Amino acid sequence: MNKLIALCSLVFFFSACSNKEQKLINNLDGEWKITSFKTNNVAIPEADFAGVYFEFLACKSKEFDFCDGIYTRTDSSSVTTNFSYSIGEDAETFTFDFVSPDMQDINGAISKDSKTKFTFKYTDVRGDSQEFVLEPK
Repeated sequence: MNKLIALCSLVFFFSACSNKEQKLINNLDGEWKITSFKTNNVAIPEADFAGVYFEFLACKSKEFDFCDGIYTRTDSSSVTTNFSYSIGEDAETFTFDFVSPDMQDINGAISKDSKTKFTFKYTDVRGDSQEFVLEPK
């Protein structure tokens, strides 16, 4: 009987974790724009990230699966590229894996998430702390 209770508790724990991750993935579904960007806690001028969009495509995630998205930059250095992303355990971490070799892959932490705002933090290859806020387009 104790083994059955332990097994049921374990199944509930893993399904709860996966529900948090799937809820976050569902909230991300759609087009988002960067509304704030900081490097080492210093705000970057909006002109430097205006026209940068992330489109997160609908996805049903399973543990260690990646979902798909499209990154678009519409300024003078116009770029559109696909990316894959994953949400880590307990929906606290994320990974962006860009298809373009010109773009740095990102691994970081989710510091705020809701249906209207996501805040991501990571350390870039130079060791600088980066934080960006996404809001629906």
